[in-house]
Amino acid sequence: SSCSTKENHVPYWLSEYADQYAENPRAAAQDWFRDANFGMFVHLNLASLCENGKADYLLWAEGKAPDRLLEYVGVDRSSYEAAENKDQLLYEKYILPDFDADKICDLAVKAEMKYVCLTTQHLGRCYNFHTEQSDFNTVDGPMKRDLLAELATACEKNDLALFLYLPPEFAKTTDDRRELNLKIIEELLTNYGDIGGIWFDGIGLYYRNPENYTRLQETYD
Repeated sequence: SSCSTKENHVPYWLSEYADQYAENPRAAAQDWFRDANFGMFVHLNLASLCENGKADYLLWAEGKAPDRLLEYVGVDRSSYEAAENKDQLLYEKYILPDFDADKICDLAVKAEMKYVCLTTQHLGRCYNFHTEQSDFNTVDGPMKRDLLAELATACEKNDLALFLYLPPEFAKTTDDRRELNLKIIEELLTNYGDIGGIWFDGIGLYYRNPENYTRLQETYD
C-alpha cells in the first residue's frame, strides 16, 4: 500500500498537471516551470550580515575590512585581526531573528509568484540547513534553526514549489568533489519533502572547464 501511494504521489504544485505527471513526470515539471514564469530568489548567506553584501564580504574574507564594516557587523578590530577564520566571526553572528518563512511566502503569493528558491549555501560557506557533512550549518551553530525546513513548510502551506540553489562546486563530478556533492544532494532531496528543482550555479565554469563535469547527467538523473 505504501509503495503504491508513493508511486501515485504528485507534488502538490503539480496537481493541475496530474495526468501528464502520470505519463511523464519530468515533462510535467518542465511544462509547469515554463508556465510558472515568476518566482522569488532568497539570496541569504554570511554576506547578508555585511552592509554592502558581496562587495563587503570579499573585503572581509580577504582581511581588508574597513572600520565602517567592522562597526556594522559588530566586531572590534583586534578580534578581527586575530581571527584566522574570518568567516567564523560572521558565523557567530548569523542568527537572523527576523527571518520569517511565512512572511517570505506571503509576499511571494501576493506578487503571484509560483516558487521560492533558497541559497542552501553560498558566500561564507555556511549551510542554511542541517547536514551531516559539516558542522558549519545553521542548526549546529548559534542560530539553532533549519532555515530550509522552515521555508519548505511555508512553501507547502502556500502551494509554492520549493527550489534550491547550490554553488558551482556542487555540480562538479571530479573525484575530489563527487562523493560530497552526491551526499549533500541526497540529503536535500530526502529530508525536505518534494523539491521543485535544483538551481546549479556556474554555467560559465562548465563551459570553461568541461572536464570537471563529465558525469553531470548522472547527477541530474
